[in-house]
Amino acid sequence: GVQLHADCQQFSSAAFDGSRYIYMAPSGHTKIVRYDTKYGVAADDGTQDEFGEPRAYSYVDVVGKHLCAGYHCAVGGDLGKFIVQAAGGYIYMIYTNWAGSIMLKHDTSEPFNEREGWECVCIATIASAAVQYRVDSGTVLPEDAPTVSSFFAGAVTYDGRRYVYLAPGRAAEGPLVRLDTRGGFRDVASWEAV
Repeated sequence: GVQLHADCQQFSSAAFDGSRYIYMAPSGHTKIVRYDTKYGVAADDGTQDEFGEPRAYSYVDVVGKHLCAGYHCAVGGDLGKFIVQAAGGYIYMIYTNWAGSIMLKHDTSEPFNEREGWECVCIATIASAAVQYRVDSGTVLPEDAPTVSSFFAGAVTYDGRRYVYLAPGRAAEGPLVRLDTRGGFRDVASWEAV
């Protein structure tokens, strides 16, 4: 098999970006792997695809590149679970461990292995702020406001049009959260929890 790094052995999910790359979400390590489906393909029919060619693969270490430095629920010692989803030119990944959940966003037009191509938010922090934003604006009564979980290990999916949905691992852990991909990733108004 292809040996990228000694840690790159297990993955929890994968997503195709719709044009070229498959992104593999790690399990038990923090290296996100990207496979170039067009590497070595000389003909449109894909007859010369070099699936086993190590140069077709690259990875970025979430910890090593400090992609989420400064977040209280940042990726750290106790390795957790990643979930990946492609959505409109971006790759979204949820990482959950004992400290909570973060969401990473990669702009597929930016370099994969450079920090500038990534953004990160603490899901509980931004979703709680989104709930408070709705309470403050009068669109939700305080008694009807959901309590936001720190853990989102359930699922992440894109509706193909506008929203990325995040589900908690268990219904008791918190509400369904969605991100409006037309808004800013770190903008509270782009997030909703119900």
